[in-house]
Amino acid sequence: MMQLLLNQAMNAEAALPKTVNWSHYQDTVLIQVERLPENKLGNTLCSGVLIHPQAILTAAHCADEAVAMTVVFDVEKVAHAVKKTRVKRSQLVVHPDYHPEKSLYQNDVAILFLDQPAPIQASAIRRIPSRLQFGFGDRLARIGMGMRNGLNLRNFTDPLFVSIPKQGVLETADFHSVSGDSGGPLYSTSGHLIGIHSTMDDFDGRKTPHSYAVYLPDHIEWIDRNLKSRFDQ
Repeated sequence: MMQLLLNQAMNAEAALPKTVNWSHYQDTVLIQVERLPENKLGNTLCSGVLIHPQAILTAAHCADEAVAMTVVFDVEKVAHAVKKTRVKRSQLVVHPDYHPEKSLYQNDVAILFLDQPAPIQASAIRRIPSRLQFGFGDRLARIGMGMRNGLNLRNFTDPLFVSIPKQGVLETADFHSVSGDSGGPLYSTSGHLIGIHSTMDDFDGRKTPHSYAVYLPDHIEWIDRNLKSRFDQ
């Protein structure tokens, strides 16, 4: 069964939609991560998704040793983007149980808080469901900003659901993740926001490409608590 799923994933590119209505994904953003000049990690790029007019979810590992982040909203304009804002380290909340040295990047999620509402339609922001049922091999949707063809733009891939191996972790078969996709959202086929892309890993020792994401329904309480502490004052 697993080999069948992997064969499906290898052929997934052929099944990608010929066109994507990017107006459905205006909640996704590009994040430019700044670090000190002497930092070996350097400046990097990540993805993120709005969950509130002034709050963005991304991967916690994107914020490792970051001093600031610039969020780009009009990603389609690339270098000429004007809808962007700089977020200080103090405006970032990392999940308290995130430990980068652990496998699967469990709890690999962080919230960036904005001083002003994002310049997009509030109706584009989706709610996280309390729970959804998935079947082995169900196709999901993932949006990432990783560089392809020399550009960091919104990119659509359709990984296949494998399992929820641990609380808060979503496993998929995904051959199309590249650097810069980290922090990007995963959606169910019904359009619900269900995950934040974390990493790919040779977890089974057979060089099988697994992709791991933070399973957001298991983190609703933490997310809601932080939103309320920031905005319900």
